[in-house]
Amino acid sequence: MYSVGVDIIEIERVQGVINRWGQRFLGRIYTDAELDFCRGRVPELAVRFAG
Repeated sequence: MYSVGVDIIEIERVQGVINRWGQRFLGRIYTDAELDFCRGRVPELAVRFAG
């Protein structure tokens, strides 16, 4: 069985969480490799969060 879906997330919402929780959030959600790849770019982080 295969499924296709679309994940939608607001970039501003991810930015707000990063502003509030900072490294605590980033370290729990993303791997070191993902953080290196995204280099702090919130749109890139949001894409990876959405999945």
